[in-house]
Amino acid sequence: LSLDDRLGHFITGIPNGDGITIRQLLGMSAGIYNYIHDPLIAVDYVADPLLPFTPEQVVDIVRAHGEADFPPDAEVRYSDSNYVLLGLIIEQVTGRSVAAEITDRIILPLGLTGTSYPDTPEMPAPYARGYLGEQPGDPLRDVTRSNPAVAAAAGAMISTVADLKTWAAALATGTLLSPALQAERLAVRPFAQSSAAGYGLGILDAYGFLGHSGGIFGYSSWMLYDPDTRATLVMVTNRASTEGGTANPILDGILRLLFPGRLP
Repeated sequence: LSLDDRLGHFITGIPNGDGITIRQLLGMSAGIYNYIHDPLIAVDYVADPLLPFTPEQVVDIVRAHGEADFPPDAEVRYSDSNYVLLGLIIEQVTGRSVAAEITDRIILPLGLTGTSYPDTPEMPAPYARGYLGEQPGDPLRDVTRSNPAVAAAAGAMISTVADLKTWAAALATGTLLSPALQAERLAVRPFAQSSAAGYGLGILDAYGFLGHSGGIFGYSSWMLYDPDTRATLVMVTNRASTEGGTANPILDGILRLLFPGRLP
C-alpha cells in the first residue's frame, strides 16, 4: 500500500475516487462528503445511539450524496468519512479487521493496557458515563451506550488518560514510523476554515502543538504534545454531541495558563 495509491482501486463509486490518493484521505484534502451530516446520523443516530450501522453504509451515504465537497487537494477540510474509508482499505489490504491491526501495530507495541477498538457498546469498568447536551443548560441525556460501528475507524476507540499521554508523544515524535514516513506525516497544510490550525497525515497542528481532538456521543477529548518542551496535555470531558467540542474552551484556558503567549 502506497500513500499515492488511489481510492478507486479499493472502493468504487466515490465522487473523484479515481483521483483521490491515500495521502489525501489521511490529510483531509480528499473533498469527500462527511457522512455524519447525513440524516441517518444527524437525526436517527441522535434519537437512538444504538442504531444498527456498518461502515459499508458510509460508502452508500457518500455515493448517494452524489458530489464532492471540493476537488482533490484543493483545500483541507475535516471529514470523518475519510477515516472510515481508510479502515475499509486496511481490511482489504491485510485481510484482517481494523481492531486486529490497531492492536498488533499500536496498542501492544506501546503497552496501552487501557486502550481498545470495541465491537460492542460495552466499556471496561471503571468508566465515565457520557452525556449529550447540545448547548450549555440543555437537559442532559445519558448516551454512554452507543454503537461503535457508527464511528468505526473515524473514532471508535476506548482509552484512558494515561494511555493517551503515551500515544500523544508516540504520534508526535514518530515512535512507530520510519523518519521518512514521519516527515510525510508532519507536512502540515492549513485548514480552509482556520489559519491557526493545520493537518498532516492523521495529525493536527495547532499553534505548534501536535496531536488530535476527539468527538463522539457523550465524550470530547484533546491530546497535545509540545515538541519544544516535550510536555503532553490530555483532557476528556463527558458531555458532547457527535462532533465533541465541549473540551475546547477548557483547553484554551489551560494552554493560556501553562504556555503564556503561545495563543493569540
